[in-house]
Amino acid sequence: MESEKPRRLSAAETRRLIDDYTLYRFGHVLSAHDFAKQAGVSNQTIDDLLAQKPLPEAELNRIARSIDVSPELLKEIAGHGEIGSDLLHSLEQFFKAVKPQRAAKHARAA
Repeated sequence: MESEKPRRLSAAETRRLIDDYTLYRFGHVLSAHDFAKQAGVSNQTIDDLLAQKPLPEAELNRIARSIDVSPELLKEIAGHGEIGSDLLHSLEQFFKAVKPQRAAKHARAA
């Protein structure tokens, strides 16, 4: 089976993946304000990221470090570049697999 061509993600896909990353990294989905605080950037920077607007390299690097991804992958997630369908599928499968584990861990902790 041949994989699809790389493509740019929509803003909705960017938001979903960012939410998945913050859930994985911090244990819950962060509001834009809380994400900005965690990443050490302004609220406007996170709004721009989610709107797929270009960001200064230093800001992009801070955000990437805060969710443990490479700046290159964050650029693809943020729609600044194309993402391969295989990589996107792998990310979706990973987050699909870890969500039930997170829920079970949270239930045990309660």
